Amino acid sequence: MAIISTTANISTLRAITGASAGDVYEVLGYYGAGDGGGGSYYYDATDSSSLDNGGSIIVANDGKRWKLRATGGFSVRQFGARGNGSADDTASLNKAISATGAGTLYWPAGTYLVYGGLVQPASQSWQGAGGQRATTLKKMGNFDLVTLGDLGSIQDINLECQGASYSGRGIVVSNGFSQLIRRVRISQSQGIALEFALNQGGGSTIADLEATTTNPGTVAAVKLSDNTASPKFFSNIWLSGGLFDFSAGGNGVSVTNFYARNLLTSASTALLHIANGRFASLSDPVTLSGSDITLTGVAFSGPVALKNMQGAKITACTLGSGFTEEAATCQYNEVYDQRKPYTPLWTQPAGSGTQPSIGNGSITASYQRSGYACLVSIRVVTGSTTTYGNGTSAYQLSLPFKGHVSVDQRGLPAVVTINGTTYPCWATIGANEDVLTLGFNGQSVRLGHPAAWTAGSTIDLEFSYLVR
Repeated sequence: MAIISTTANISTLRAITGASAGDVYEVLGYYGAGDGGGGSYYYDATDSSSLDNGGSIIVANDGKRWKLRATGGFSVRQFGARGNGSADDTASLNKAISATGAGTLYWPAGTYLVYGGLVQPASQSWQGAGGQRATTLKKMGNFDLVTLGDLGSIQDINLECQGASYSGRGIVVSNGFSQLIRRVRISQSQGIALEFALNQGGGSTIADLEATTTNPGTVAAVKLSDNTASPKFFSNIWLSGGLFDFSAGGNGVSVTNFYARNLLTSASTALLHIANGRFASLSDPVTLSGSDITLTGVAFSGPVALKNMQGAKITACTLGSGFTEEAATCQYNEVYDQRKPYTPLWTQPAGSGTQPSIGNGSITASYQRSGYACLVSIRVVTGSTTTYGNGTSAYQLSLPFKGHVSVDQRGLPAVVTINGTTYPCWATIGANEDVLTLGFNGQSVRLGHPAAWTAGSTIDLEFSYLVR
């Protein structure tokens, strides 16, 4: 005859003898009533060999097997995890993880002390309670806290890595694809907070992530390693104390809605898409490298340098301190930037003789980068101590960016005014050159031409040219 009754805890369930097929007991708690453990257990008369796993299979003192009825998944409390911030829960957590298999494991609110790394099996889902803070896993040793499984997920869980005391990473994706990380906080990791191994985690979604490291200037909060297409999708990311590290790949990765200290790229970074966020790199310059990278609606607090960059598209971004582009290694970068001042150099070709010097005159200039074109305004006003160089070669003024790599650009308008007389001139930019030269009536503008220079003379240019 079936018995449907209650018992106080798992220990008293083990002590029940003489069970009959169909018997069910409601266990009120793992250690005591109301502690979140326990559940509905039934006697499985067909099983005489399964091992006691401390939670979903309980072997009674008379050898009979009690099975936990899983209603949508197990809870770590049903395997003895206390979550009280003082007990070592490692063994109980590993039992729960092993028993759950390709299912859902629930982590009720509490602080679970972990003395060894937790490895999630394939297709398992971990579900915490109450957003990022209610459920906490607290690292108590030198190890990677969580290794996420193939097709696995972790949600609403806070990882306290205690990086001041312990080494290791927060979450590692060492193999597989399509992982889900949502509403997770990884705090003060001494190693990388979230790391994807080479070409692993393709198709993963990472949303509402907060991550910090103990050395945020050099240790990445998020790091990827890809040398082939391995798309991952990041949104709502908060890395105020850490870096995005795409220096080993980023192929097909997109990031949107974020705040981070900085980002790292390299020549191997490709097909990376970043939008709607800020890099708070006030004292750290940002060096952007790679190919076919897009940035849209991104604010950079510090200086930005493009090196080893091919085919980037940077639009609607705030480049507060402007940007530089290394001419020898960059090409075909479509950059849009607000008008910025720059100071051109006034020279003549090396070896041609005495160089001009502005003295107490002035040279002012600005540029606005619009994709592959650059609008430049330059004004030179000579003074009483200005020296005018030599009469053998054309005056040159430096550009903010090199001209197109293979196209000479001629007929750019310029105006020279000397003693009230205006001389319509033109400027020429040679292919792959970073200076313009001035001409008038078939001759170069220089000392003595188009007239004898005097204090108060001016050179004015405003034109657009194609950049490298």
